[in-house]
Amino acid sequence: MDDLQEQLRLVFRDEAAEAFDDLAHIVDRLRSCRGGTPELEQTLASAFRIAHNIKGSATTVGLDQIATMMHAVEGGLTHFRKRAEPPSEELLRAVLEVIAVVQNVADGREAGATTESMVALVARSYEGTAGSNGALEPAAKPADDKHGVEAGAWAARPAGAQALSMAPAAEEPSPAAAGTATEGDDRAGTVRIPVARIDALMAHAGELLANQARLRHLQEILESFVGGFYEALQSDRMSAAKRKELSAGLQNIVHLGRKGTREFGHLATELSETTRRIRMLPLIGEGPYLRRVTRDSARELGKDVRCDVDTGEIELDKQVVDQLRDPMMHMLRNCVDHGIETPEERSRRGKPKVGQVSITAAVQGPMVQIDVSDDGRGLDIDEIKSAAERSGAVTPDRLARMTPAELRELLFLPGFTTRTEANRLSGRGVGLDVARRRVEALGGNVRIADKPRLGGTTFLLTVPISVVSLSGLLVEAGGAKCILPVASVERCLRVRTSEVRQVDGAAALSFKDAQPVRLRWLGSVLGESRKADSDRLVVVVVSRGGSTLGVVVDAVFGEDEFVVKKLPWNLKRVAGVSGAVVLADGEIGVVVDVAHLVGQATDAHDVSERVQQAPARTTPRLLVVDDSLTSRTLERNLLAAAGYEVTTAENGAEAWKLLQSRPVDLVVTDVQMPLMDGLELTRKIRASSKHKNVPVILVSSLGEPSDLHAGADAGANEYIVKSKFDQRQLLEAVVRLI
Repeated sequence: MDDLQEQLRLVFRDEAAEAFDDLAHIVDRLRSCRGGTPELEQTLASAFRIAHNIKGSATTVGLDQIATMMHAVEGGLTHFRKRAEPPSEELLRAVLEVIAVVQNVADGREAGATTESMVALVARSYEGTAGSNGALEPAAKPADDKHGVEAGAWAARPAGAQALSMAPAAEEPSPAAAGTATEGDDRAGTVRIPVARIDALMAHAGELLANQARLRHLQEILESFVGGFYEALQSDRMSAAKRKELSAGLQNIVHLGRKGTREFGHLATELSETTRRIRMLPLIGEGPYLRRVTRDSARELGKDVRCDVDTGEIELDKQVVDQLRDPMMHMLRNCVDHGIETPEERSRRGKPKVGQVSITAAVQGPMVQIDVSDDGRGLDIDEIKSAAERSGAVTPDRLARMTPAELRELLFLPGFTTRTEANRLSGRGVGLDVARRRVEALGGNVRIADKPRLGGTTFLLTVPISVVSLSGLLVEAGGAKCILPVASVERCLRVRTSEVRQVDGAAALSFKDAQPVRLRWLGSVLGESRKADSDRLVVVVVSRGGSTLGVVVDAVFGEDEFVVKKLPWNLKRVAGVSGAVVLADGEIGVVVDVAHLVGQATDAHDVSERVQQAPARTTPRLLVVDDSLTSRTLERNLLAAAGYEVTTAENGAEAWKLLQSRPVDLVVTDVQMPLMDGLELTRKIRASSKHKNVPVILVSSLGEPSDLHAGADAGANEYIVKSKFDQRQLLEAVVRLI
């Protein structure tokens, strides 16, 4: 294949991906259309236009097997267009099957079905309807298939009709309807933009928003100054005319400042919103993929399951959509395997043989809640208890006291499964665990609803509409400004320290008709100790994954929209922090990882924490590794003088041996050393289950960008160049990482 043909196929792949999404969306709309209505005719015409355009484009780039399948889809749509009837459910399902197969071919993956089988599937979907017997006629012969789709395909035609050809049909829409974007059409004037350019544009918009916040802050200062100056003007030392002149001038400054701030804010908001929408994709576009996952899972298990997707016009950030595919796959497989019964069992229970999975979505402020429900057997609490006993996930005493909601949460534990034997789809205890971790990485959460919507099981996934901006609650803890995602905040309250109780060895608040809420000092995430300086506590109650935590802070400033900055490589491993923002006064605020905060608060090592008094801390133990005696001595003395317990080693091999017998809280190591260098030592630490969370600081004379990237790839938390060595820099890094 020459370069031009390859380029054309790449263009076709991108064009077809959008067309497949549009066609899948139209299939959903056709299910609600009534016969003989203008809406039905327009919707069928749109579907026909898309199928025809894909067929023509596929022929142009030599993908004749795709052209043949879309030609069959045209035939099925034409049959119902002529009769002004809504397409049969069988045809709509067949169209979705074809979309899934041609997507695979367009992407260069294994098709998963033959052209002949897809064409026959479309033909059967309207066999037996008046005026059609589903006769098969040879279609345009496709080229040799290199994607696993057989050649020599057949196209369906109604009895007595002429064979359907690859040429435009007589009833084909006009050129304007067949591909020219009309006024009001979202596709009008569309362009393809590299994601990197969009990210750069979004970064500029973020800076604009930050400048707007600083301008607003300056305006507040100016108004305060003018107010004080105006009072001074009332003194007797100025003439009335002069006072009037100065007062008018200052009032004009305030007026112009307000107008400028308002206009600047409007511009910044518009730019930010426009830029954000560039990244947005319709959630309904994932419909073909979700239906395909459901059908493949059901077919493998010998079940018949229908998947309905109704997400309306909701759009999500492309990154969110991409990261959602894996969690959604695990949810659907769980519904099909664990929830939906076999056709025989459903018949015995008086249910339709075809099981149902439904996916809906709703906007909730800055978040979207996705509901994945099935009409299967539902959760068996006794089965979950038995699995917990077999696995030893919880003690028998704790198991006996767990509520139904807490028992449902066990399904998300790593390695937890109710199956005694695994099959190809489930039984290894990784599906729901992976799904929750992926969703929480987006800043969302997953839980199981108390009342299933269809009578079986309902999973509720909550994800942010965008990962670039964040609606958050600005708080202060230990002198640091922090942002708690609003989606995780339940309420804020002020309580007396006398109301704090000890529950299972941890500080907690008790509420009427509710489980006690554990408390945790937010500053502990940043390494700060809380001092008891008040008889009242400011508590922000947050929740994640069915667990609730009371976060103790110094002050709450209010809710705002923040542009989140990515953390630099050396801070990405700081536990409990997921990002940073620039505040109105120019300070840096950290975005709190609520999932980490809540999860850590439920760990056994955290239950001894007290709100009123910070626990005693032992002296941190550090390991300094360097083959240079001078450097080793300098660093050891510097760290020891700062109050740390320091052990030294001459090379990586010696350091690794020391770590096996003497665990440390942090490692400071050179890079170039004999026997084992610092990069290899770092990699071994990261690969060790015992030491993988130990922070590592690389101190080296190698200062090229490639050296810094090598340190990051090895897993180091910080990289300090010796030529620019600053004692304060090392000490600050140690304080930050421990």
